[in-house]
Amino acid sequence: MAQGVVQKIAGMACREIAGVHAMGSGGPRAFGAIRERIPGSSGPNVSQGVGVEVGETQAAIDLDIVVEYGASIVDLGRSIQRNVKQSVERMTGLEVVEVNVAVDDVHLPSDEEGEAHARVMTTAERADGPDTAIVDGIDVDAVASAVRACPGVSDLVDGRFGDATSYLPGRRVAGIAVRGETVRVSVRAKWGVPASDLLDQITAALAPSLADRRIELVVAEIDDPPPLASPEPFGSNAPLPSAVDAVRSTNPSNSALTPAPPPPP
Repeated sequence: MAQGVVQKIAGMACREIAGVHAMGSGGPRAFGAIRERIPGSSGPNVSQGVGVEVGETQAAIDLDIVVEYGASIVDLGRSIQRNVKQSVERMTGLEVVEVNVAVDDVHLPSDEEGEAHARVMTTAERADGPDTAIVDGIDVDAVASAVRACPGVSDLVDGRFGDATSYLPGRRVAGIAVRGETVRVSVRAKWGVPASDLLDQITAALAPSLADRRIELVVAEIDDPPPLASPEPFGSNAPLPSAVDAVRSTNPSNSALTPAPPPPP
């Protein structure tokens, strides 16, 4: 198997993962951006940022990437390794013994203006079928749907640093992260729902699909409380209750007030 073939497959598989902004170190990225702007150019070089060693039955892959700001680099790296390994092994039959991911830079939102290099190509869905949402044997789409259906959950939210996000080809699932035997669930809770009740609801909803996996619940946000009822204004046309009405209301069994007898002579 030629190295160029493995490079292209690995480069496309890496670019499919949401959160990857570009590939290659600074110099090659700048050169590639200039090359792409030349009329008649063949477009982005999908092998940029990819190094491979190919043997008779095995391959080792090195990737150099730029990540989007806010993405969890640890979770993103795992997703890249998983997707690249699966794609190369499926298409070539080689055993991928290692996938090394080096983060060269972080792309900031302020970098959009005047940026020289091309954006990463992503696809909405991979062509190899419906298993794109399976992470370590867990269907993260099904988990997300089950959590959202819980009465105490307002929505799923990613963590502060994207540490509760599943990075998939062309998209990401916020609020769900599979880490070995633990599944992290990050939610925005509805107002007034105790955390213990929320955990019970989510545990019951996920029991059929998670088996013996441990659930780590993170209440990242909470809905605003409902507005307080406005008190009725004084005055207007409603008459104020009289003293007699007030006394009668405290003695509902009496239809009228009985005057007190005069003192004895």
